[in-house]
Amino acid sequence: MTSEVRSFPDRIGIETGRLEEITSAFQSVVASLSERSASNSAAPQARGLNHTHSFKDSR
Repeated sequence: MTSEVRSFPDRIGIETGRLEEITSAFQSVVASLSERSASNSAAPQARGLNHTHSFKDSR
């Protein structure tokens, strides 16, 4: 029973460390995605509008 009690905080520490790694990696991915979308935000929107207009014209 004492070994289980001792290993439990160690397990929490391992899980917390993994969570911090995952969180930092996720934040970096979100930051890169937001930067990319901010730099390319104008072009995809214009393209989307052009496609919708062409569909309406073809009908």
